[in-house]
Amino acid sequence: TTYVNIVMDAIGHHESKDNYKQVQVSQRDDGTFYDGPGRGKFQFEVGPEKGGNTAINRTANFLKYNTDKNIRDFPYLFKLYNKDNSLDFSKLSKKDQEGLFIGDKIFGGPDRRDRFDKVVKNRTTPPTQEEVFQYWLIDHKGKINGKSISELTPEEIEVERKKWNNRTSSVFKNVKKRGGYKQKFCW
Repeated sequence: TTYVNIVMDAIGHHESKDNYKQVQVSQRDDGTFYDGPGRGKFQFEVGPEKGGNTAINRTANFLKYNTDKNIRDFPYLFKLYNKDNSLDFSKLSKKDQEGLFIGDKIFGGPDRRDRFDKVVKNRTTPPTQEEVFQYWLIDHKGKINGKSISELTPEEIEVERKKWNNRTSSVFKNVKKRGGYKQKFCW
């Protein structure tokens, strides 16, 4: 769980500065601001068939098929699961958001689960800042400026890496004291 917490802390810190009530601030072409689609600590997008909905659906399926619990065992989430097809993470507790984050990551299909496992499971050292960046980029962010990650240039990825490193350096400062390794890897 320590390594899962490192990944969650880094992504939450990068996406919202750990503010579980955060609503994305977006800017129109004319310079005015509006509430964007990202919500909560991990900035899951609100809207039908968006990230918030995907996360609760994956979590419900994970519970159903892999545990002795199901979404009904979490009455507040069960109510949202049945009622809302546009889940707003900023209305959930930090604990509920973290639970849905984990369900989303481990029940997002074999490839996504395997990449999550690679950064959190059967390790002798904590995940590095670069490893979690690569994971975040592929399996959480997914798109940047409307482009899929596979379409990004090395320069565009480097811009994101610099933002990531600046925003998450405090998270990894203490991790480095406990171990880790500096290996650059890509999926």
